[in-house]
Amino acid sequence: MYELHKYDMSVFKETFSREELPYDKFKALGPESLTDAELLAIMLRTGTKNKTPVELGRDVLKLSGDKWGLLGLHHYS
Repeated sequence: MYELHKYDMSVFKETFSREELPYDKFKALGPESLTDAELLAIMLRTGTKNKTPVELGRDVLKLSGDKWGLLGLHHYS
């Protein structure tokens, strides 16, 4: 299982430009501009030791079989 902790934001910000950070992108362009993984990253607010919040969001979305995106996760709640 994943070990959750606060992801080192300095590393995260070095990896992504300011426009690519999910929360900043949300504020600037609105929710329709984000991918499902980015929306999940905002909700999760944290990553793991080896994964950014966006990468973790992608992993969670794979549970739905990449078919329905966020809608495919309803049976996991």
